[in-house]
Amino acid sequence: MTTGPSGEFARTRLQLANEMLNNARTMLDEGSLRSAAGRAYYAMFHAAQAALIKHGLKPPKTHRGLRALFGERLAKAGLIEGQYSTDFVAAQQMRRIGTYELYVNFGVETVTEIVSKAENFVRRIEVFVQEEKQ
Repeated sequence: MTTGPSGEFARTRLQLANEMLNNARTMLDEGSLRSAAGRAYYAMFHAAQAALIKHGLKPPKTHRGLRALFGERLAKAGLIEGQYSTDFVAAQQMRRIGTYELYVNFGVETVTEIVSKAENFVRRIEVFVQEEKQ
């Protein structure tokens, strides 16, 4: 990755995204499904911030703003495949439900799928960030 503020920001965000992925896998293995879903979302959150900054955009301070800007400026623009934006939205909804809804039970398969989508998302953003430096 490049040096300078945007390169350092992207590098740090991607490191944090990978830490969140590792946490999600551990929590999934331990059966902490709500927590695993939350960490999967935050892995995507930090990766999305890295993608935006490497594309020359300041990441918004809100979750909604981040999702919207990522979808509009990267996915709709064809720089990132649209499925990644869809997966990001789904992960955020799952995180919100898992955090605030008292009587929700996620199945292992559902959480395993969102963790897998988060892994794919982070890997795709790592490639995007590398491409953006050129």
